[in-house]
Amino acid sequence: MRHAWIVAVALIVLAAGLPALTGGAEKQLAYTNSAVLCSKGKTQCKKLSTFCLAPSGNLLVCDQSGMAVKVVSPDDKLVATLKVEFAPKAVHATAEGEVYVGGTDKFVKMNAAGKVIKKFDASSLGLERAYVAAITTSKEELFISMRGRTGYEVYRFDRDFGGGKRIISKLRGCCGQMDIAAHGDSVYVAENARHRVTRYDREGKELTSWGKRDRTSQNGFGGCCNPMNLCIGPDGNVYTSESGTGLIKRYTLDGKYLGLVGTVAGTSGCKHVRIAASVDGSRLYVADVTKNVIYVLAGAKQVRATVAAKAAK
Repeated sequence: MRHAWIVAVALIVLAAGLPALTGGAEKQLAYTNSAVLCSKGKTQCKKLSTFCLAPSGNLLVCDQSGMAVKVVSPDDKLVATLKVEFAPKAVHATAEGEVYVGGTDKFVKMNAAGKVIKKFDASSLGLERAYVAAITTSKEELFISMRGRTGYEVYRFDRDFGGGKRIISKLRGCCGQMDIAAHGDSVYVAENARHRVTRYDREGKELTSWGKRDRTSQNGFGGCCNPMNLCIGPDGNVYTSESGTGLIKRYTLDGKYLGLVGTVAGTSGCKHVRIAASVDGSRLYVADVTKNVIYVLAGAKQVRATVAAKAAK
């Protein structure tokens, strides 16, 4: 019953608040609300901080209160529990099945079964406290965003935490959020306090950026600090999620706006709204850390067709 109640409330909020923001475009949404995960039973988290998708399609969900990463199936079954020695605040799974988990100062690299392969203490970087915001990897490198000396910073490592180098600094963010996503030789940053997405090369050189603060049109980002999170979808496009407005948008890798594709119930103020797309493009997952749940949005036949066409080449 609680599961159905949360979905119903989300839909009521959206029905009441979206038209003024989207101008009726909600009728064209590619993804629609279909389920809620981690709301009850063994998958429930007392303090859900973030999540990511594993190559298997399972979700890796960080529960800070349990000092664990729960492996949750797409149909909300608990597959495994990966224990860590700190409150997990960031998680990332590689295509090879490795799992990186980060907390304040502490990081681990695990295999898919949860065995720790490598530990790293970020105090070695010279920061007073390394408050992690996000983790991502390219084919050969690891990138971590943290709250640093002057705003947020992004560090580049090898895949075993070696050779740490600060490549981006003075990023402006709020509420502990500075989401990043690696794609090819680029790193995309959701610089929420500047209402923009910026693309950098692996050395931290800015290549392009897009976005502006705009509370009325879809192309801009509303709220006090957005976009809060982003991911690269299987169709090779950038998906952004917004705290407060609940809007999920899609852009090309160079920032061309492709449209509003989904919505979730927004709440006032800033919060983490981590987003991920399934490998086939049929689902979007969005975290709500206020309610400690993950929303599932299903649909997007056109995205699945694009993914299938790319795979066939």
